[in-house]
Amino acid sequence: MNIAEKIPDQDGSHTPPELARDPGHAASAIAHDIDIALAPIAMYADALLEHEPLSERARHYLLNIRRAVGDVARNAGRLRELDRAHGPDPQSAEVPRHPAPPLPARSLRVLLIDDDPSLIDSLRSALIDEGHKVSAANGGQSGIDAFRSARAAGMPFDIVITDLAMPDVDGRQVVASLRAVSSATPIILLTGWRHQLADGVDRPLNVDRLLGKPPRIRELRAALAELTGRRTGDRPG
Repeated sequence: MNIAEKIPDQDGSHTPPELARDPGHAASAIAHDIDIALAPIAMYADALLEHEPLSERARHYLLNIRRAVGDVARNAGRLRELDRAHGPDPQSAEVPRHPAPPLPARSLRVLLIDDDPSLIDSLRSALIDEGHKVSAANGGQSGIDAFRSARAAGMPFDIVITDLAMPDVDGRQVVASLRAVSSATPIILLTGWRHQLADGVDRPLNVDRLLGKPPRIRELRAALAELTGRRTGDRPG
């Protein structure tokens, strides 16, 4: 069977044959799709809880929604464990995680690159609520073009947040292209699928932070403060 062919599933959808042959990889792919579906629920709930005046009843409902999202995300993580057993954890190997120091927040020019409209909308809204100026690019090439245009216009972005898994031009290519233009701009890479990094363990990603999908507002806020608070010479890589 050609690798490009797909195997029909019971529900009429199609599973790539490499996933059908590798249950661990398939479980990780399912977990990735769950992460994407949860992202707007988690981020909008966080935004409402942190930024809106709510009645006690509304806050109670939202806290229960957020708790349920966390439960589903933890179960998705259990699916990912099936894939992690097949190899090393490249996230922890490539980019060490350190607790962010309590730096003062400031308004940032943020470039957000993703190919999923729901994630773009929810993450953009969350960042705007935090007081940042956000430009959203639909897909890797669009993000590269926006980054170059902003620098050419003398209005470079303070930080870039990009997805890893995108068609045509993925996160790896985005990072390589942006680093060729600017070695100092902090880059956050979003990924919910560990297996997508497994083939690149010997090619470390030149990024400043890896965050899971969906990112929590608190961890995103801490990452933005830490990474933009560094001096240029402090950026690793």
